[in-house]
Amino acid sequence: MTLDQDFLKKIENHAFKIARESGEILHSYFPDLLTKFDLSIEFKDSNLRDPVTKADKKVQSFLSDEIKKEFPDHGIVGEESESQNDLAPDYVWVLDPLDGTRNFMYGFPIYACSIGVLYKGEPVVGAIFIPWPNSINSGRVVHASAGNGISLDGKSIDTSKNRKLDANSLITLPGFFSRRYKFSNDFLPLSGELRMGGSIAYEILMVALNISQYAVISSAYMWDISGGLAIINESNCSALKININNNETHWSKIDTLVEEWDLGETKLSDLRRKTNPMLIAPTNYINELKNKISRKRNPIKQVVNGIFNS
Repeated sequence: MTLDQDFLKKIENHAFKIARESGEILHSYFPDLLTKFDLSIEFKDSNLRDPVTKADKKVQSFLSDEIKKEFPDHGIVGEESESQNDLAPDYVWVLDPLDGTRNFMYGFPIYACSIGVLYKGEPVVGAIFIPWPNSINSGRVVHASAGNGISLDGKSIDTSKNRKLDANSLITLPGFFSRRYKFSNDFLPLSGELRMGGSIAYEILMVALNISQYAVISSAYMWDISGGLAIINESNCSALKININNNETHWSKIDTLVEEWDLGETKLSDLRRKTNPMLIAPTNYINELKNKISRKRNPIKQVVNGIFNS
C-alpha cells in the first residue's frame, strides 16, 4: 500500500494536537487524593464491569468535533459514540477517549486516550496520551504515522535498537493469562517480571517505548488497539494475532484489522467488533517468543477427543 506520507503526517499532527488537549481534559477530571470529583459513573453492562464516566463522554465529544472540523469526509468510530450503519469511507478515526476507565475512576494513574486512524482497515496513524511524571503538561503523547517514524510530543525518537529478552525486565499479561495460556517449561523462569496495567493502549505503548519487553493482549475492541498498532508498526516492533484451531495455537501477522475492506460495503458498525488476542513484541525476537506461548488444552475437549479417537 502506497499512501501520501505528507497527508498522513498532516493527520498525525492533528491527532497529536487533539490527544494532548484530551489529556488536559482528563487531567481536570482525575480524582484528587483529597477531593473526589463527581464523575457521574454509569455502567454499560448488568455486571457492572464496563464503566463510563463524565470524562469519557466529554473527551469523546471533543475529539469527534475536532476531527469533523479538520477532516469532514473521514469516518469516526468511538467507544462512547452510538453505533452507525453508515458506509465506511477509506479513512476512519477509531477513538478510545479513556482507556483504563476503572483505573481512572478509582484514582489509579494508569490510563490513556487513544486515537487511531485506519486506511481501508489498516492502522496508519496513532496518537496516545498517557499521564507521566515530570511532564510540562499533564502527560506525554506518543504519535506515529506509516513511513514517518515515531515521535514523542512532536520530537522524533529512535526505537531501532535491537532488544534482548531479559528475565529481570517487565512484561504485561492479561489477568486470566494463566487460566488460558501457558509458557513452555524452559521459558517460564525467563519470562520476565509480570505487571498488569489495566489499559491496553498504555500496555502497547510500554512495549513501543522499550519500557516493557512484550505484552499479551486479550480480545479487545478496535478502539483499544488501533492507535497502538499504528505506533508499534513504526517502532521496530510487531503484532501477531492468536488463532485457536482444534485446541492448537496458531500465530499470524496483523496487516489489517478488517480482513475484507470494500469501499461501499464495510459499515462503521463493522468496526465495533472484538479482535483476536495478540502478542506485541520487538520484531527481532517475536518469532522466538511466540513459540514459547501456547493455549492450554481444554480438559473436557481432551476427554471427548479421547473417547471418539480411541
